[in-house]
Amino acid sequence: MGDTADGQSIAIIGLGLIGSSIGLALKRAAPRTRIVGLDRSPTSADTALRIGAVDRVTEHGSEAVQRSDVIIIATPIDTVVDVAGAIIPYVRDDAAVTDVGGTKERIVRECEPLLGGRFVGGHPMAGSERSGPSAARPDMFRHAPWLLTPTPATQSWALDRITGLVATLGARPSYISPAQHDRLQARLSALPHLLAFVLAAVGQQLDTNAAAHSGGSFRDATRVARSSPDVWAAILADNGANVVDALIDTEARLRSIREALNARNIDHVAELLREGHTPS
Repeated sequence: MGDTADGQSIAIIGLGLIGSSIGLALKRAAPRTRIVGLDRSPTSADTALRIGAVDRVTEHGSEAVQRSDVIIIATPIDTVVDVAGAIIPYVRDDAAVTDVGGTKERIVRECEPLLGGRFVGGHPMAGSERSGPSAARPDMFRHAPWLLTPTPATQSWALDRITGLVATLGARPSYISPAQHDRLQARLSALPHLLAFVLAAVGQQLDTNAAAHSGGSFRDATRVARSSPDVWAAILADNGANVVDALIDTEARLRSIREALNARNIDHVAELLREGHTPS
């Protein structure tokens, strides 16, 4: 399953929801782990330190990574490569580096030439509509899939170390190619978020206070519409071709349902709904 993280030195760059949740989970499961954190927001860094997600914080990337066994880049996806480039001079040859970005093809393609086989792309399939370290939870990753995207260039020791870290967090590590990750991400993560924003907007067309009149189905379907539009716009754009393919399939299914309703063909409507029925 990989190396245990207990006793290792860990650097977390980016102390938002995911980065701080990683720190909390590590401190609970591997209390001998030493964690240093770095965030461009002093408020986020202070909060992460106060809640116990990190042992100490620093303003300097060199100090954060030069003694670390594992470096976790937990910044927004449009900054991951820049962060990787900035820390290159300070990363030890025997340190493993990973990220938690929601897209993988571009990030892996651009980070591998910088960091070599020490880099292992990663994506925890967990999160919240809330953001920031104040929303962090130590059980965020418990039993959650954590997709790792090794390539032929990935060093086996680095993959083992990151796999062990993920297992220590309580997640379920699995291996997948960067390309397959992004195809899946478009349909299993990006599309549900996109549709949640659309559903919320459609509901508000009739009543700007729609949520106050809604039941559980609307609240459940639009919960993640409380996520940051800017963050999700960046994720959607970074995986644009795959998201467009998912949208084309979605549009085709919605069009079929609309046409069946216009024709008052209720049997066909039921048939189309059964294609997606997931009984408990």
